[in-house]
Amino acid sequence: MAQVFKANTDEAAKAKARVLKLADFAAEARAVVLEARKDAARIVASARAQADDYRRQAAEEGYAEGHARGMEQGLARGRQQAIDEVRRQVEDQARQADEVAARIVEELTRSREQLMQEARSGLLQFALDLAGRIVGRLAVGDVRVAERNLAKALDLARSTGELTVLVNPVQLDQLNEFRQHLVQTLGLRGKVSLVGDERIEPGGVKVVSRSGEINATIGRQLDSLAELIFAVDQDEPACPPDEQDPLEALDALDERGEYVSEPPAQESQAGDESEPADRAEAGPDRRAGAEEGAA
Repeated sequence: MAQVFKANTDEAAKAKARVLKLADFAAEARAVVLEARKDAARIVASARAQADDYRRQAAEEGYAEGHARGMEQGLARGRQQAIDEVRRQVEDQARQADEVAARIVEELTRSREQLMQEARSGLLQFALDLAGRIVGRLAVGDVRVAERNLAKALDLARSTGELTVLVNPVQLDQLNEFRQHLVQTLGLRGKVSLVGDERIEPGGVKVVSRSGEINATIGRQLDSLAELIFAVDQDEPACPPDEQDPLEALDALDERGEYVSEPPAQESQAGDESEPADRAEAGPDRRAGAEEGAA
């Protein structure tokens, strides 16, 4: 009996041991399952984290690439705009520089022409002043200058009325002697009187009559010459169209009476109106005789 009880006890102990072992196995299995679940959760979480990292990294890289591309495109557009703006400014400055240069050249050309004109005028005036001084000195020392002017003035006057000739007082006596020769040579029928006048420079004469006056002073002749020269220098017609050579105009200056301030009109007397034509034709011969007498 005791053996049976012991045997039963052993069986029960073994069964209990087996139950305990099964419980341990179950607990261990549960622990393994829990651990596996935890590992799985960690793996999932890690995978999710990595996925988030990948997505974020991809987004950041895409943003950076897009930003870089946008920046590059923006910089390219900015560079092109800057180049275009600089080119436009350079073209504007070049155009302005060309306009300024053109104005400067035009102004310099105009100034040069003006300076050249002033220089020519100054030289001509100087030459005329010098000629006036030389002629003045010659006229003071040589009465033939006054005699020649007196002969031309009386030849131009050709009046039957009374003529008064104003001369420099210093040359009055010498010209009075020459006057008698001129009256005979020119065939003047009127009275010719010489009067000394301080206003008349040596070498010059002024004939006064009822018809007007003939100014044959040195100063007036130089003024006429100056007007002629300056007219030629300024490309203006200095002589009538039928006279081509200015030198011929100078030679004919006195004979045309251009220095006559008031050209003498024809006398109203019947004797002057009926003057024979042969006298007018003989004028040049008488002038030649007067000049020979003056010499």
